[in-house]
Amino acid sequence: MTLPARVLVTRPQPQADAWARRLCSAGLPAMALPLIEIGSAPDRVAVRAMAAACGRACW
Repeated sequence: MTLPARVLVTRPQPQADAWARRLCSAGLPAMALPLIEIGSAPDRVAVRAMAAACGRACW
């Protein structure tokens, strides 16, 4: 089996570091690269309006 050159973990912090450590301890070359951040919406009214509009969409 050929191992990947590197596994990039793009979870938010601190999850990215924890996942990278676990993968490294399992023998996989892993590196944390947190590309997303999860937080509160800055404009809750806009989020509610968007959610309501999605409910009216024809999927």
